[in-house]
Amino acid sequence: ATLDQLQAILTKEYTGITQLMAEYKLHQATEKMTALVTALADPAAREPAQMIALLREARKLQARSVFHKIMMHEGYTPSQIKDQIRAIVTEGENFRKDIPSLKVVVFIDETNTSRFVGVLKALMVEPASS
Repeated sequence: ATLDQLQAILTKEYTGITQLMAEYKLHQATEKMTALVTALADPAAREPAQMIALLREARKLQARSVFHKIMMHEGYTPSQIKDQIRAIVTEGENFRKDIPSLKVVVFIDETNTSRFVGVLKALMVEPASS
């Protein structure tokens, strides 16, 4: 392959990876991948070794979870569960900006053993007041 052909291949791969990152908001890029995408934004900077590193990082893309499982136990406090649920809700709201039909599922196991069922009810049934 000539140098021009190689550059065309690298540009095509770079474009494909950046489109993937933009279109699939639930995919979480590694810090290294994000840094490589930024560093390789200039086509003149796209050296084969860096592009190979970017392709290796792209293989590590993982979908962020929209299913959360919380195992209640004696050590949980009302503030811990509130903080954990709020973080999940905030993350879900951020995703819904890009994916309006997204459903986030939170499974809370062992709620019957919890000392603060009332707090859980308030979080689930009356979220505005908690």
